[in-house]
Amino acid sequence: MGISVSKSKTPGESLARKRKKELEKHGILVPPAFAIGRLPLSPSTLCRLPQQLSYYDYLRTIDPSTRILQDHMEAGLWMTADTTGIGHIRASLSDFESGGEGRVMGHIKGYVLRAGTVQVPSVATSLHVIPNILSLFGKINTSGQGWLGATFDYTYKNTRTPELHTQNIHLKPEDDEESNVHVKLGSWIPFDCKSPKDVRINQVHAYAAVDLLGSTAAVETKIPLDTLEPETKSFFTIDLRSEEAPPMQITLERENDTSAIALTQIFSIDRYQLNILEDRAPKVRNTIGWTCRMERSDSGAANVAVGAGWQVNRALAFKAKVEPQDSSITAALLVKRWKQPRVTSSILAKYDWKNQTIRFIGVGIELETGRLSQYDYYQDSEVATSHVGSDGPKTKPILPGDTEAPLPLPGYLS
Repeated sequence: MGISVSKSKTPGESLARKRKKELEKHGILVPPAFAIGRLPLSPSTLCRLPQQLSYYDYLRTIDPSTRILQDHMEAGLWMTADTTGIGHIRASLSDFESGGEGRVMGHIKGYVLRAGTVQVPSVATSLHVIPNILSLFGKINTSGQGWLGATFDYTYKNTRTPELHTQNIHLKPEDDEESNVHVKLGSWIPFDCKSPKDVRINQVHAYAAVDLLGSTAAVETKIPLDTLEPETKSFFTIDLRSEEAPPMQITLERENDTSAIALTQIFSIDRYQLNILEDRAPKVRNTIGWTCRMERSDSGAANVAVGAGWQVNRALAFKAKVEPQDSSITAALLVKRWKQPRVTSSILAKYDWKNQTIRFIGVGIELETGRLSQYDYYQDSEVATSHVGSDGPKTKPILPGDTEAPLPLPGYLS
């Protein structure tokens, strides 16, 4: 009489097999985003950041509307190297149509060195009087021009006590991010130093900004010392959230004699994936964004720009920008490599519907080496950010009801 012995499975193995089958039937692949959304600033975006303390220009540069219209939509070459213990170095060559402009910037041990084919070399440094709150900044170039400034940055955290479901349990108060108040103040004074005895100061700049309940408001002013008539710029943006639709962001700007309004929406859809070699899940999450920006001067002149982008997978995306006043459509094909060295390439072309011509603009290449910062590359898809290795963030399989990233059980989910 024979005896049969069945090998029992551990609870962990049974759970992993069950989840693997559910993923193969209902799962969604969530790739890291790279072309659209609230992402780390790309090398070309970093190159567009203001060199002074203008917080107004900074907010305009990082606004999602501006990033949809401008990120990866220019021919050029940008390189960023980030090393532990030394700092980072950025170099760029862009604006081919107007003859080209090259820049080199190095951030080494608290100093920022800048040089280029157009701008003269300069050095900037900072002193953190109160870490993360009060800082002093200074900059000067080889021509004796520069500025001195200070910033105050503080976040008032509104804490709340979590609801207790069990008696005699004491929990630390949680940070209620929705009601935190972030205040930022700054001022800087440009100067022209011909000699130690000849220092000229012609104007003073100052700004104030506050973040509250999903909105940001900022005002910045320049006061010429000869006329004392201030020139003011203002910026306001807010996220309008709804349970029935993706959030809509509204941005309002006012600068000199020009006003602008921008509407921006970034959302995701789940499409069926067409890769026959991929059997982990039947669907893949795509990120889509669009924006409409309208500018109008006090004289009545108006400009409109409409932009859109679609990330197909972790390595491929499309972008387009329509400018009716120029009768043109600029289109870009984006390709991403996540492994070191990380490369984002864009192939650009422009269609003129007035003359019915298509013109090749060029190629944009953004090269990054070194550390990859921890960030929510998954666009608020409730997939937690894990350790970022040399291969970059992974494409992760999830189920529609997941509220966090699944635990990678050995042999099944890697």
